[in-house]
Amino acid sequence: MKNIVSITKAAKLAGVSRTTLYDKLNNGELSKTPNGKIDVSELLRVYPNIEIKEELDNSNNSNIDTLNTTLQTDNELLKTEIRFLKEKVLMLENTIEEIKKDKEEYRVDKKVFRDLAEQKLIPDLSAMDNTEQKKKGWFFRR
Repeated sequence: MKNIVSITKAAKLAGVSRTTLYDKLNNGELSKTPNGKIDVSELLRVYPNIEIKEELDNSNNSNIDTLNTTLQTDNELLKTEIRFLKEKVLMLENTIEEIKKDKEEYRVDKKVFRDLAEQKLIPDLSAMDNTEQKKKGWFFRR
């Protein structure tokens, strides 16, 4: 992994002012990345006697600790969401089973009613005499 630092951080690491770094950048003695930052290896090339490993390690450690905390929090949130979704799936599976049972009961009831209708135990409602119904409205009165 490349260690890239801002110009201000590079000046602190090298023990020089930002102006000195800008002068070296303008003279071509020091190069910067396209986003305007300085690679630590480039800084070591120009200033070989500086000690930067410890300071970079400390900043990386704090970043790693922050990242680990964030990952642990995200992990806990995901575990909670998984538990919730598993409960939801279980509830839906139970609902499906209840619907299947109800469907089977309705199928049996339908068969019983069909058998009763075939045996003429239930009177045919369509065969009832409709002539006894009163005609409604003034147009149908005679």
